[in-house]
Amino acid sequence: MTRELSTSVVITTYNRPAYLSAAIDSVLAQSRPASEIIVVDAGSPEPAIVSSDRSVRLIRTENHGPATARNMGVEASTGDILLFLDDDDGWAPNRSANALDVHRFYPLATCRQTAFDDCHPPIFRDSPSTRTTPGEQAARARPRWR
Repeated sequence: MTRELSTSVVITTYNRPAYLSAAIDSVLAQSRPASEIIVVDAGSPEPAIVSSDRSVRLIRTENHGPATARNMGVEASTGDILLFLDDDDGWAPNRSANALDVHRFYPLATCRQTAFDDCHPPIFRDSPSTRTTPGEQAARARPRWR
């Protein structure tokens, strides 16, 4: 029996407390709960207020942009799988479970949040200088997750 993977959700925010609260609530309402939720406040004039849930952790930093804030969240995370959410977005209740299902079949898969959850295996290109490995052939043979 394999152990269940732990998930870390990184949410970056800057000066949008109403949106942040809704984003955190959408992660807390997941059918497959996250092991930890890391909120990185990138220098909001008024510090972000986060949920009192024990899985939510707040990191405050100076504003060096969203990429720096995400990287701080990654460094602070302890989960096996990283999921990212912007403070002005929310997730459907099965978003993290779907991402983990995709990861089981396609360990290198990427998922992005759109109007529809769009998860897909990595795209491989055939060229004269590369060969298609059995793993790549298997990835192409499986249906795409939509």
